[in-house]
This record gives sequence, structure tokens and C-alpha cells, in this order.
Amino acid sequence: MNGKRRPGFSPAFWVLGFALVASALAVAWWMLHLAGTHPYRQGDGRHPESYGFALGNFSLDRGSLVASGLPRDGIPALVDPAPLSPEALPTLGRRFLLPSDPVAGVVIHGQARAYPLRVLVFHELVSDRLGEEPILVVHQPLCGLTAVLSRRLSARTLTFGHSGLLWNSCGLFYDRESQSLWFPLAGTAVAGPAVSQKLEFLPFTLTTWERWQQTHPETTLVQPDLSRLAQYKRDPYSSYLGSDLLRFPVRPQLPAGYRRKAPLLVFNPGTRPYVVSAETADVGRAVLSLPGPLETPVELVPVGHPPVWEVSLPHPEKQPPLLYAFAFAWYALHPEQDPQTWVQLPRQSAHDI
Repeated sequence: MNGKRRPGFSPAFWVLGFALVASALAVAWWMLHLAGTHPYRQGDGRHPESYGFALGNFSLDRGSLVASGLPRDGIPALVDPAPLSPEALPTLGRRFLLPSDPVAGVVIHGQARAYPLRVLVFHELVSDRLGEEPILVVHQPLCGLTAVLSRRLSARTLTFGHSGLLWNSCGLFYDRESQSLWFPLAGTAVAGPAVSQKLEFLPFTLTTWERWQQTHPETTLVQPDLSRLAQYKRDPYSSYLGSDLLRFPVRPQLPAGYRRKAPLLVFNPGTRPYVVSAETADVGRAVLSLPGPLETPVELVPVGHPPVWEVSLPHPEKQPPLLYAFAFAWYALHPEQDPQTWVQLPRQSAHDI
């Protein structure tokens, strides 16, 4: 032995490599599982052109368009699900929905409905009707997106499904009426006959089931797919969400020093976006004053485990439209926005809510 140290990789390299492989395998397993539960559908999982959509007028960067590995409708969207009474929850299993579980709550014309994220993660799209209004509830774990949009487009009501395509790691959906592709983070059609047309973002509340039921005792829930009750008990994205690594290519990347999966709240996303970076570590309640005609204080409260940011206003009926998304996804869509202009929540000591 000559005492010289042999070249090799550091322990940190191996830890990072293991995390990347584990995250990729977890997401890949889930996608293969979904693909195996459906008969053949359009799309070979590799080439965007094989999915049968008109891409000639695709309005986003074509270089960031990739196939997800799943065929068209490989993730089963919910369409016109029946409402479920909270009294019926025990029939779905004792631990189907826990008090601390996050839900997306929507109120339209006095009617309230909760959409548990543990259900949405397996469907990502819900074409529903609430208060006689057609709405689309979106939850995409890959890019951290949660949003609610109107399904009305001029005099038509659209119904949506999964395209099987991704743009910068965000899923594109399509309307079954015109076969146009839509990018949910922008609420805009990006290919097909409806290109450049927009859907309206709607207000909603991301909170826990317990808090939603306390403030909306007459609420209903979305009816889950009863054939998938066993699946709803799992979280197929836990490894992916437990790191800052991405499964699919994204460009442009965030500048150095910003966490890719830092949660953002974007108020008024369809008009004049007001972006709030909502990192949860060591942060308690925060109060913001939104600019523009609203001019009212907005309180952000971390609730649940793991925490989600609940938006609270003195007059809930005046809540503006909003969406939640990961920082990497919003920046890829809006690279002209300097992340330093995003509002940073003040650092405080966290406390139980």
C-alpha cells in the first residue's frame, strides 16, 4: 500500500443518487400500474405525436412537451360523480378520511363540497357540477398544482380527460368536445381548435376535512370510485414529494438558491398574478394585504399534517381566485418573473392551529 487515497464518489453522491433512483422508481411503478389496469388506449408512452392530438398550432415551447409513459386517459378522471353525504363516510372504511386529511373545498351559490386530496391524487381531474355550475377540480402532484376552474366556454360546457402528455412536468388535459389540449397552470388551450381560449379560475379553500366540516356543516363530498377504495389508502407520490428531485425534464430551471418544490400560492392567476412563496418550515400564521381592488387582509394558516396553507379572509365571499403550484412549474411558465419579486412569508415560530 502506498497510502494514496483512491479516487471515488463521496457518500453525499451516493445518497443523492439513491434518492433520485427511488423517486423515479416510485413514480414509474405507479404509472406502469395505471397503464396495466386499462385496455389499450391511444399513445405509446414515448412519442407525443402518437396521442392523436393536433399539435400543429401548439402554443408552448414544443421542446418541453413529452409523453408521460401513460396512454391517453391512463389516469381515470372523474366525470359527473355523485355527491356523498358525510354520514356515509363510515361505509367507505373506518380510516378512509381522517380529520387532518387535506381537502379542496368549494362553495358555489351556497352549496359546499369537499374534494379529498387522497382521492384527487388518483384521478387528478374531476368534471363536476356544483350549485348548477360546471366546474373542474385539478390536483397534479408532479407540479404541486391544485386549482378549480369553470368548465364553461362561451355557450358550451366542456368535459375533460387526461391527455397522457406533460409540459415541463405538468399534465396537459383535453376536452372531449373539441379534442383541444389545455394547460391547467394557465387555464388556457394550447393546441387544437380552442387554442388560446381561456377558462376562468374560481376561488376555493385548501384546508383539512375537520376544519372544512366545522365551517361548512352542510357540505357534501365528491363520491370516490368505489372500485378503488384500497388504492386511496396509499400515497404513490410520497417518495417524489419527499425530495426536491424532478422526474421529468423542466426548462428553464429556477435560479440557484430556490427550492424546486417550494409551494407557491398564486392569487388572481388568470389576470394579474400575485405570487406568494409559502415555505412551511418555521412559519406560523401570516397576514398579507393583496393589491388591487380587493384591498383586504388575507391570513394564511398552516393546517394539517403535513401542513397545507389555508387562506382565510374576513369576508370569505370576497376571496379571489387562486391556485397552488410548485415554484419550478410556475417559473417555467413565467421565466420573465424574477423569483425575488415573489412575496416571502415572514419567518415566525410555528404553533399548533
